Amino acid sequence: MSSAVPIVFVAVLLVAPDEAEDVSVHTILREAFTAADAAPDRASLLPALAAMMVRSGHADEALNLAEGHEDDDLGISVIRATGFAQARIHDFAGAIRTARRLSTRDARQVITLVAATQAWVGDVAGAKHIVEVDFKDASTLEINGVNKMIALAQEQTGDFAGAAATFQAIPNLKEKARGCRPAALACLKAGDLDGALDQAEESRRLAVEYMRGQPGTKTPQILTPNWFRDGILGKISRELASKGDFVGARRAAARIASDDSRVGAFAKLAALAARAGEKKMANALLEDALAQAKPENYSGFELVDIASAETVLGQVEKGRKRFLEALSKAGPFESNEALVPRDQALAGDYEGALNTANATSSLSARQLAIQYISGVMAKVGEFRNAVELAESLRSTNDRVIALCAVSSAQAEKGDRHGANSTVLRAMSVGGRLTGETLRTVASLAAELGGPSRALAWVNTRSSSADKARALLGVAEGLLPKVLPGPNPQGENP
Repeated sequence: MSSAVPIVFVAVLLVAPDEAEDVSVHTILREAFTAADAAPDRASLLPALAAMMVRSGHADEALNLAEGHEDDDLGISVIRATGFAQARIHDFAGAIRTARRLSTRDARQVITLVAATQAWVGDVAGAKHIVEVDFKDASTLEINGVNKMIALAQEQTGDFAGAAATFQAIPNLKEKARGCRPAALACLKAGDLDGALDQAEESRRLAVEYMRGQPGTKTPQILTPNWFRDGILGKISRELASKGDFVGARRAAARIASDDSRVGAFAKLAALAARAGEKKMANALLEDALAQAKPENYSGFELVDIASAETVLGQVEKGRKRFLEALSKAGPFESNEALVPRDQALAGDYEGALNTANATSSLSARQLAIQYISGVMAKVGEFRNAVELAESLRSTNDRVIALCAVSSAQAEKGDRHGANSTVLRAMSVGGRLTGETLRTVASLAAELGGPSRALAWVNTRSSSADKARALLGVAEGLLPKVLPGPNPQGENP
């Protein structure tokens, strides 16, 4: 495979620091290829390298990585990664050319992202033309899938009426029900709350009709009659609250059918109202949540929502007791436990959050919770405390991840000097790091301090795989940020 890219490699890692500042991203990626090609797990490294080559303007070299492997899993992965990366930098024609090197099924995965991204940038006609040309012989399921992606992209960019129309054109009742969400948001945008609420009811009618048409299915139903309806009502209530209309938000939340979801919606609205200075409304919404909750059936999520509202309203001791109670019902996963103190920190009670973290059932849950709390502190500018907390983590890898999160938050808030100082702390931590952590550290180091220091740190890595991943990070830190694009998962439901 090393002959796939006919280039002369430069010993990037051996140049003097003052020379390293002139090293190009292209040269760094060539060196990353040398390391990746010698690594035992090169099959996972080469697609990532191909994507980074595309971002640096060398799609041809990315495709060369698949030379001689076009029909095996490695070559297919490289070509597919190249096409995805081209779509993400809005090189739609290049992405489609790359996709046509693949089998029909694999090609359509790439072309689906192209169509969704075209819709994301506002070229819905171009996206639908792609469907007509490249999906003309596709199955109904494939056509519905790409049109759903286009609709989600329209919705995510605020084209609610367009998204609703695209969903409604899909010949599938479940997707039509999903399309009631952007239709409701279009009504809200026009100031028509009643119309938005009607769309929530329409989604229930369509869901019932969809379920009726699937009798005796062997797979578990992912829908209940109110699946979409409750999600839409929750979305309506949050949108209204974000505009300061807590009366309308309360009205929408009161219509949610699921007890858990309705209680959670009221509690979330209470916290939002308190933050907006609407204390009287916040107390009323919290009373709504408590009046409709069933303590004997409390879920961890309900308890966290209520505790968060109590904390934001200044009822800190009540909130602390309820957060501790939530721990016992947050399972079965340790990651769920860690979310409880995270949400307590988000509500502003850092001391209580640390106490709740110390009450978790395992060391790993406790360490993850501390990592979350450090991240929350960093987001609100509590950098000194965030760093101190990050450095208390026992796991080397967790410590470095947390320090990088603080550094990123500092950079986002314009404190590049502080961000640089924090990433230096991360770079000084010894021990074993995962590939993703190596890449994150190297990316931040290069972005904040240039390639010289980052490459010197990469040179301390002993394995080819670690060097390859870290070099990818250096390149990433020197390149412009990835353009925003559609979220394939959309919003649940």
